[in-house]
Amino acid sequence: MKRLSSLLVLVSLIVLTFSFAFAIVSKIKFEQNCKGFLKRAADASTIKLAEQELGRALVYLEDNNLTSGSTHAVYETPSCDLDFWYVNLKTAHDELINFPSDSDQLTVSNHLMKLRETILDQGEKIKVTAPRGVYLYPYQLPELTAISTGLAGLMVGFLGLCGHAPPATENPSGLQNQSKR
Repeated sequence: MKRLSSLLVLVSLIVLTFSFAFAIVSKIKFEQNCKGFLKRAADASTIKLAEQELGRALVYLEDNNLTSGSTHAVYETPSCDLDFWYVNLKTAHDELINFPSDSDQLTVSNHLMKLRETILDQGEKIKVTAPRGVYLYPYQLPELTAISTGLAGLMVGFLGLCGHAPPATENPSGLQNQSKR
């Protein structure tokens, strides 16, 4: 029983390690290839620079099919809606492309401020607006399943190693030992 429990703990640890590694690598890739460019577009001081940086982020979104769907693993919520987020960014990019080049500085500044408000959320700290868990999309359900299974396996395995597993019956017929007469 201890050997089986040890094996269960080992397999569970491997599953959890790969799950967490996948999530970390996915988040880093998203931050490097999309989120960073969105932040740069929001910080841009010219229409051309904002259009270029936002375009780079949109290429990543389109190449990775992050244009529709929900990033939630179980049910859909507005904060997890990829459709709205992508259309919002795409519309902002189209406006930058079609922005009149002969606009005065006040119009340019107002448009760049509008873009910044579209891309960034301002709360306690400023952060890029993105659906929660977008970096895992479309693998959020397998990721949730792997983590849940790994944690459950760890609990069962540790219970088995600690001796808290249900005892195995020594006398399967249920008859009591009658040698005490």
